[in-house]
Amino acid sequence: DWVGWLAMLICICMFAAPLSTLGQVLKEKSSELLPPAQCTMQFCNCLLWTVVGVNQKSMPILVCNALGLVLGAVQLGLMAVFPSGKSEQLEAKKHDAKMSDFK
Repeated sequence: DWVGWLAMLICICMFAAPLSTLGQVLKEKSSELLPPAQCTMQFCNCLLWTVVGVNQKSMPILVCNALGLVLGAVQLGLMAVFPSGKSEQLEAKKHDAKMSDFK
């Protein structure tokens, strides 16, 4: 039984890993650091496993995948609000570098 709970903890850490860049995404207003394929697959995978957890009344399956579903939704939401692309700060740095070449 403890193996399921340990696996649940490891799974939650794995699902939350892309959120380690949350501060940078919010600061730069760009989601280019978030992996879109991984976040999308996490959301779909966790949705299906949450259904399995509910049907089998398995708390380790339900808890980690419901949390993974929420985290995946947050990541996808960040991608919708801050589309990937050139961040404002990156563009400013490139502009400043170009301007310094002319001096």
